[in-house]
Parts: sequence; structure tokens; C-alpha cells
Amino acid sequence: FEVYGLALRDPDRYSAFMQNVVAPWLNFIGDPLVNLGWTRARADAYATMVVCAFRGFLLDLCATGDRARVDGAVELWLSTLSAAGAEKEFAA
Repeated sequence: FEVYGLALRDPDRYSAFMQNVVAPWLNFIGDPLVNLGWTRARADAYATMVVCAFRGFLLDLCATGDRARVDGAVELWLSTLSAAGAEKEFAA
């Protein structure tokens, strides 16, 4: 998170970081969904939700150290996600 902040303030210096901090994760999560027939836009939206949520959980954990609360939130959030449910929600 510290490097993320530095990169946002000085994008020229941290351009390699900025080029690799989002897109590879979107592809890692989204490509299998595209292979299942999702549109790229829908797969990217779903992947963005997943990446942003996990980063938010991690930032909260770093800020508070409250592992039990954050773990509980992650488990609850994960229980709401499923390939079938997401596919219905985001089907083109």
C-alpha cells in the first residue's frame, strides 16, 4: 500500500508498478469467465469488484489489525459469490 501511494504521487517514477498493479489481476480473474462465455466488459467488472474488495479488506486489516473482524467480513463476502450466481447476475 505504501508503494501504491508513492506511485499515485509520482506515476512517472513508478510506471512499471502502475502498469502491473491492476491489469494482470483483472486478467487472472476475468479470463476464465470470458472462457465461460462472459463478455469481456462483464468479466472485467466482476474482476474489478473482486480485486477492489480484497484490497479493501487488506487495507482495513493493515490499519486495524483486527484479523477476526476482517476474516469474518471476507468469509461473509465470499459466501455471496459463486460462479453460478455471478454468471446469472452479469450474463450479457
